[in-house]
Amino acid sequence: MRIDWHVHINDPKYAGPPWWQHPVPMSLENALEAHRLAGLDRTVISNAVHYIRFCETRKEVTTALESSNRYLAKCRDQHPDKFVVIKTWRQPSLSASLPGSPVRRVDRASPHTKAPASSWATDAFSIARR
Repeated sequence: MRIDWHVHINDPKYAGPPWWQHPVPMSLENALEAHRLAGLDRTVISNAVHYIRFCETRKEVTTALESSNRYLAKCRDQHPDKFVVIKTWRQPSLSASLPGSPVRRVDRASPHTKAPASSWATDAFSIARR
């Protein structure tokens, strides 16, 4: 089984200014094309949400994380034979920079996606084999 365990798909709601100043290559279409070209059996998708550094409130951060997780779940639901979702990733340095950060564990922000709660790469392999 061929698995790519680290592909980011950006939520289209956060693909343009002020979030990104250039075209975002982390799209559903590009992920599907890479999956096809590489002849993969499964692709584990997530989102690093680099753009949350531009969020100014806890509500904006939570909204961005929930939106990202819902979009990843939608991608998975549209392509269950290709994609496995971990969840939205967040870099500790980004969430730590927000006073009283609501992002202690991102899996708490996405109870409706049914995405696995673990964000460790070793778990990605066992999840993708299911």
